[in-house]
Amino acid sequence: MSKRKLYEDQVREKLQQLEGEIDRLKQQVKNAEAELLPERHSKIESLHSLKEETKEKFQELLAASDDAWEELQEGVEHYWKALGNELKAYDGDPEH
Repeated sequence: MSKRKLYEDQVREKLQQLEGEIDRLKQQVKNAEAELLPERHSKIESLHSLKEETKEKFQELLAASDDAWEELQEGVEHYWKALGNELKAYDGDPEH
């Protein structure tokens, strides 16, 4: 067997090994994504629900009388802070 043929066979074998390794890594990534997706959807749904609650409190504030306004303002501020904290926590999550 010539040096060239031997070298070509070695490179071909290494390429096949690399392809197998890459395919294995791709599958690991797909599996990891599949495991993370439900958690990500759950977090996004929680954020959406909290946003809707904040909007509802704000609508209550808009419709409130002057006497009730300050009390409702505290509720809106509470939801606003909670929403901001959840967004920061989600944004800082390395798995999102």
